[in-house]
Amino acid sequence: MVQLIVTPFLPREQPALGVSSLAAVLASRGIEAQVRYLNLDYLRICPTPLYDIVAHAFSPTLFGEMIFGRALWGDVAPPWSEYFEVLERSRLDRQRGVHASVSLFPDEHTEAIFWKEAPRLIQPFYDRSPDVIAAWAEEILSSGPKIVGFSTTFQQNIASLALARELRRCSGKNGPAILFGGANCEGAMGRALARNFCFADHVVSGEAERVVEWLVPRLVNSGGAPQPLPMVHDRVIPGQPVEDLNSLPTPDFDGYFAAYRKNGFTWPYQLSAETSRGCWWGAKVHCKFCGLNGSSMAYRSKSASRAVTEIKSLSERYATRRIMMADNILDAKYLSSVMPGLRGSGLELFYEVKSNLTKSGLAAMRAAGVTWIQPGIESLSDRTLQLMGKGTTAMQNIQLLRWCSELGVKPSWNILYGFPDEDPAEFDHMAQLAPDLFHLAAPSVVLQFRMDRFSPYFNDAAQYGLSNVRPYWSYRFAYPGLSETDLADIAYFFEFDYADGRDPRVEAQPLVQAAACWHSAQKRGARLVALGNSAEGGCVYDARNGRPESIALTVADWRLLEATDSAIGVGRLLAAQPDLADTLATFQKRRWVYEANTRVVRLVTIPDLEANHAN
Repeated sequence: MVQLIVTPFLPREQPALGVSSLAAVLASRGIEAQVRYLNLDYLRICPTPLYDIVAHAFSPTLFGEMIFGRALWGDVAPPWSEYFEVLERSRLDRQRGVHASVSLFPDEHTEAIFWKEAPRLIQPFYDRSPDVIAAWAEEILSSGPKIVGFSTTFQQNIASLALARELRRCSGKNGPAILFGGANCEGAMGRALARNFCFADHVVSGEAERVVEWLVPRLVNSGGAPQPLPMVHDRVIPGQPVEDLNSLPTPDFDGYFAAYRKNGFTWPYQLSAETSRGCWWGAKVHCKFCGLNGSSMAYRSKSASRAVTEIKSLSERYATRRIMMADNILDAKYLSSVMPGLRGSGLELFYEVKSNLTKSGLAAMRAAGVTWIQPGIESLSDRTLQLMGKGTTAMQNIQLLRWCSELGVKPSWNILYGFPDEDPAEFDHMAQLAPDLFHLAAPSVVLQFRMDRFSPYFNDAAQYGLSNVRPYWSYRFAYPGLSETDLADIAYFFEFDYADGRDPRVEAQPLVQAAACWHSAQKRGARLVALGNSAEGGCVYDARNGRPESIALTVADWRLLEATDSAIGVGRLLAAQPDLADTLATFQKRRWVYEANTRVVRLVTIPDLEANHAN
């Protein structure tokens, strides 16, 4: 009846949340919807390591999109070698201002070999893409669907468009209705898609659950024929945000596990779920580089009871403890409601959070099974954080990193730079600070900020001194023949120049190099940890900079460690315990504390053994 299609190169290790939600909505209306994971079927011919490299490649390069270019464009598609030549130049140029530690390659030598061999390795998949698409189209049409829906995100547009075109070519006007939706269809992108690819009968821009509730029954009753709809302009249907998330059924991931079993996979998988949509911080202050929630910033969250019940039921139904929460930001109320409800459940959860968490809040998350967070740190400079609109401080970011170390929570975070009006002196300041933090989780990547559609920097580029905004270079390869206007509309990633002509990648070199040293220190076991207790004293083991030393701690030292667990004003600290003035001076000399704006917080970690064994 209805087939919802997941094409390459969606990462293989978890099911797609959007189509799983749509399938559940349709099922609740008595309409059978099958989710087809063609990305998993593709692994029959594409080696898993190669698939992973493509799926997790730097998104703006459209690396995965290009592999299906011949299937969509035929002879108009540019030669793979031509694209790869520009890709390699861009990659090497980008490396000048990037330190990246997160890699699918075991070492730099293996990575170098891959990029040398990539043209030869990938050319066959580029050449075979028309045959792959033709086989998929034949298989889909053999089941006689009335509707075929494509959900497309960053690396899925070209494969989805190629398959949709082949479905229309094979079945003609009497074939299934073809629907498009997903992140690549929001706003101007959806309008450009509908304008240039007439085989897409309807394109949904925004949240689709409320749309499919009335659109799909109408199409089914008409035998799949596209319908004239009064609210639609040029075949684009505006999405409708779901006001009450509790009204949505639990996502149905059965299609993913059917494909997983059919293909005989045994690799570890994880689920994707959501307890909220939108961003409560963005609704107040939109972070200037952020392009998420283009048309649905308004924050909505599920009730605590619904959130707890759904997370537990998904874990039980699909036999996994690992769940990646898709929320853009954790609902702060969940710290005292959802987290206690999940305590002791044995789960391993990921959440995106704002970095102004309290230690008690983070401890509640850890006890609930949140072992991995993305705290949106982005910088260790107060001035830069203000420019971004983050609403946090470097001190909050640093104390959160230390609490993560103590409580056994993995933080994934980045350092971004190159913001309009950013003082290059901040790069030097962060580079000088980095050695003090070598014992804490290093940034995953250090890079120049990216301009994304819907971000304030994109919407008001000239106001921020950003000029010559144009689609990322890869769009001209992925969409040959489209006009400049259509390219600008269909793109999500953009390049730009600084009106003052500067190149922040040069200015940021001290910071980039400091991050590389940070990762090297982590590999050799950098630590700054207090051993002992407040009653008897103990020692601090400092192995941050390759010269390990153990320094005895007095009872007074322990009092200062405990007093600076959270950031505290120096005046307030010494007013309460004036005898700690000399101790504080010693801590400052040893770089055991971070001090800014007359406030201080300790850098020395004291592992919470109970928290590390929680859940």
